[in-house]
Amino acid sequence: MFRTRHRSSTLVGALAACLPASAAVPALPSYISNLIPVPANAASLVPTAINNQGQVTGSILFANQPAHAFLYSQGTVGDLGTLYYPGTTIQGAASGSAINNAGDVVGTYTDPISQSWSYGFAYHAGRVTTLAGASGFTNCTATGVNDMERIVGGCSTLDSAFAAVYASGVPQPVGPTGGSASAVNHYGQVAASGTASGFVYENGVVTTIPALATIAAPAPPATPTAVNNAGQVVGWESDNGNFAAFFYSTSTGTTQALSEVPESTVQPSISINNAGQVVGSTTAVNSGIALPYFVANGTMTNINALISPDDPNRTFVTITNAYAINDSGSILATGFDSRTQVSGVYVLTPTAPLSTAVSVAAPSAAVTGTAFTVAWTDQNAASCQATGGSGNDGWAGEVSTSGGQQSVTESAAGNYAFTLACTGNSGAVNSTAKVAVTTSVMPGLSGGGGGSLDLRTLVVLLALSSLRALRARRAIA
Repeated sequence: MFRTRHRSSTLVGALAACLPASAAVPALPSYISNLIPVPANAASLVPTAINNQGQVTGSILFANQPAHAFLYSQGTVGDLGTLYYPGTTIQGAASGSAINNAGDVVGTYTDPISQSWSYGFAYHAGRVTTLAGASGFTNCTATGVNDMERIVGGCSTLDSAFAAVYASGVPQPVGPTGGSASAVNHYGQVAASGTASGFVYENGVVTTIPALATIAAPAPPATPTAVNNAGQVVGWESDNGNFAAFFYSTSTGTTQALSEVPESTVQPSISINNAGQVVGSTTAVNSGIALPYFVANGTMTNINALISPDDPNRTFVTITNAYAINDSGSILATGFDSRTQVSGVYVLTPTAPLSTAVSVAAPSAAVTGTAFTVAWTDQNAASCQATGGSGNDGWAGEVSTSGGQQSVTESAAGNYAFTLACTGNSGAVNSTAKVAVTTSVMPGLSGGGGGSLDLRTLVVLLALSSLRALRARRAIA
């Protein structure tokens, strides 16, 4: 089950550092590639997203008609078709953008000639329906959906734009103007971009994603592409015409370059799962070579190096792009087959279940009476049990096994340890985050050079002052 939530996460490397010394860093997975067949009447497939059941969505391209959205499930590509511009016989070009674990697909269909209009769509229970556009806006999109069927996207005109959360099928503006939402997690945290910055939106609260410190004037500063249940956000920033991949932590408020990933000359695709694993693609600035990558525990690996020697495609297929990764570690990718000289869409499946792993993160310091967040990612865990904290702060008992966040408030100062013990196919593992909680200080009580007064000291001083005043009055009388 999912616990009470609050925004939090850490950097990929920091999460790995939270593992106890007795817990080994999980070994890199090995993969077998499986080609998704192109329908007989189609030219090619363009992939976008994969869910935990291995279902895939994206678009089917044809030679003489607009693209259709598709749903790949149990070895078969299902053509979801496209839709007509309301009130006309003009078909849009459709693409599935996101898929939840129930197999619901959302996406966008667009004027295939001039792109002068677009609408979001939703596929649910075997039916594709149009999502209403915002009044006065000629273009709206649907780009993300969670397991509660919450849909996000954006709307725009020539003069304005906004990120959107759909309510009863109608896009509602959220956060700063000028951008679009790209993804939403189980907790309803929306990763989006605006004119001035990328941001995370949750229940009316907007948290700005800072630009990378290494980029002097990014434009736009940050464009998120994915967010997981631990509140970890990945995306890209523009750097003098190139694109730098970033990893953002909502709990620390810091942005870091994605570990070891070189800047790309083309806009990259980047995805993160609830185990904190990241996949993406970059066309390196210096070499111009396409690099599909897998990042885990702070280390980047070329996905081609992870293909098993037992894969019959290994000698012939070169993976060129990675689009998404699910919680089982399956990767949605494209590759070039030297035998046919054709690029295709592949699902890369681990040759064995990934080993059980967990990592807990929290801010290193907090103050009494103020909420902070304990967040976690986990891999292939059957159950996870939370222990530690103060015992009455809500951090106890069974928690979700697909990553999550817990809001914690401590009433007393002290050093607290928050432990998550998980069991799975490879036995029991645990991880602990430690937080030093200090007594809060009332505003305006800091001394210029002598430190600050805590509440207890203030009460004593006020009592002494009152006693002296009383004695003074008695002396005068």
